[in-house]
Amino acid sequence: MDIGLLLLRLTVGSVMAFHGTQKLFGWFGDPGLDGTLGAALVFSVMIVAAVTVSLEKGVSIQNGGYEYSLVLGVTALSIAFTGLGLVSLDAPLGHYLSRKLYGIGAILVGLIGAAMTLSQRQAVSVK
Repeated sequence: MDIGLLLLRLTVGSVMAFHGTQKLFGWFGDPGLDGTLGAALVFSVMIVAAVTVSLEKGVSIQNGGYEYSLVLGVTALSIAFTGLGLVSLDAPLGHYLSRKLYGIGAILVGLIGAAMTLSQRQAVSVK
């Protein structure tokens, strides 16, 4: 299971880092390391992406829908709830207290971040 979590984190983290830095800087950068904070940020960004770009297009990615955003957002939350596994920087630090609390925290932080971003976008578009 720990190797599976490592593969999942490396794959999703690399994809998120690639797309995020490509949009911000136009180049590829390093993914983040903290599981709970990283999960909350990915979840938040995927909510904003789904709402602002693809929600009205439906689920199917073939039609520009939110399927991809949904998969990445739920994957990030799954990592927050399960933990990063033994093959992680969190393992030696003992970050295995209550994964349920970490997961709920990631959901709350992600929802708050998405709500703040979406409200700012609406304020700008109204002006």
